[in-house]
Amino acid sequence: KRFLPKILSGEEIWCQGYSEPNAGSDLASLQLRADKDGDDYILNGQKRWISLGTLADHILVITTLDPAQQHRGLCALMLERDMPGITTGTITGKLGVRASDSAWMTLENVRVPVSHRIGEEGEGFLVGYALHLQADGYKMVPGGDLPDGPCVLEKTFEKDDADNKWGMKVIHRMKLRTIGYDNDLY
Repeated sequence: KRFLPKILSGEEIWCQGYSEPNAGSDLASLQLRADKDGDDYILNGQKRWISLGTLADHILVITTLDPAQQHRGLCALMLERDMPGITTGTITGKLGVRASDSAWMTLENVRVPVSHRIGEEGEGFLVGYALHLQADGYKMVPGGDLPDGPCVLEKTFEKDDADNKWGMKVIHRMKLRTIGYDNDLY
């Protein structure tokens, strides 16, 4: 509710900060740390290849709370560009699409309120994957029981687990149904 209205209206721009120097886009290998400190997370690490990274008002990053948990220990956080400790710069000399801005980002002791978390702790992989599929044009509505549109992800997280078929939250089943694998994937 805090970010979505201005993003949808076009007043503000957001981007995704997933890739890292030593992990690429392998979310299970991320090294950007989010350490809990009261009602905040303290972030330290780097991101690379962020489309619109020097232009966006907000950056959705996937962080690790516990590297040993791999994809189950991730957290999605929405950062504001002007948060102290965030440094960004443009990547130049790249191959491929040069019309798109690509950025690097360094985060040093960046304090992010818990209220900026998207989903729950441990659901960062699911948030990142759901947004990736959405960007690729997949309909992210499990079984057609939710309205289509920009609030689908938010409503999915709020949906009651009463119809929990495999012991997973709805978003887990949504991902599994969308890519056609069984429940052993996550």
